[in-house]
Parts: sequence; C-alpha cells; structure tokens
Amino acid sequence: MTNEQLIGELQSMGIDHESYSVIALLPLVQVAWADGTVQTSERDLILQTASERQLLVGDGAAILESWLTHPPTEQYLARGQTLLVELASRPTGVGEAFSLQTLDDILQLCEGVARAAGGLFGLAWTVDERERTALREIAAQLNVAAVDTSASWDVLSDELS
Repeated sequence: MTNEQLIGELQSMGIDHESYSVIALLPLVQVAWADGTVQTSERDLILQTASERQLLVGDGAAILESWLTHPPTEQYLARGQTLLVELASRPTGVGEAFSLQTLDDILQLCEGVARAAGGLFGLAWTVDERERTALREIAAQLNVAAVDTSASWDVLSDELS
C-alpha cells in the first residue's frame, strides 16, 4: 500500500494524516465496548494511555472521544486493525513511528483495559467473556504481523480464562 493509499484509507475512517497515531487506541476502545458499555475506569485508562504516549495529535482527541461515546462498528474496527498492521510494517513514510513492538504493546494495553473494570477491591481480577473474545480477536488480527507475540498471548489468554 502506498503512502497515498494509506492516507486515503485513514481519511475514509475520519482520521487525517496529522492524527493517524490515534488508531493505536482503537483496539483498546474495542475491548472497552466489548461488554456493551465503556466503564469509567476503562475510559480513564484509555485517556491516560493516550496522554502518556502522546497519541492525540491534531484531531486525535475528538476522534477518540467519538469512539468512546459511540461504539465503532465491527467493520470499522476490522478496517482499523488492518491499517494498524500496515502502519506497523512500514519502515518509512506514514506510520514509521509504529513497529511490530507497537502491536505487542497494544495487546498488553488491551489486557489492561479488560482488567480495568473487573477488579474486586484490587485483590482479584475478572475479565468478562465478551472482553476475552475481543482480546482473542484483536490478538489474531494484529499477530498477522506480530509473530513474536503469539506465544506470550496464548499464555496471557489462558490466564484470563
């Protein structure tokens, strides 16, 4: 995919060239919506992650707010994950700040979102089955490029069961 094609795909999702880094948060949003509602703790964690990793450049904050307010469709999520993998596989041009390590980090952040609303007094962590399903789907999609994460993700998935 050329830079121009990638930019066109991002624009069709409402993401401009300046704010493309917000797409790294889309899998986290998917996990947050998996049980039908975004919990305050999930929202707070996503916003904290966005701030710490400086992912809200340009219109990124407005895009993220939209995702947290209105659940993205399955088609939108799948398209976003495909573009995220494309961004992570590019050594130069649009997305050069992403890497295969970025995909691994995103999987770990998704787990954090899944656990954010499932704590019991900080002692036990439960993850809703719908969130576990979302985690598996995201791992499968992102592992197309992030081959090294599959082994650790299998262990992580077992821990969440």
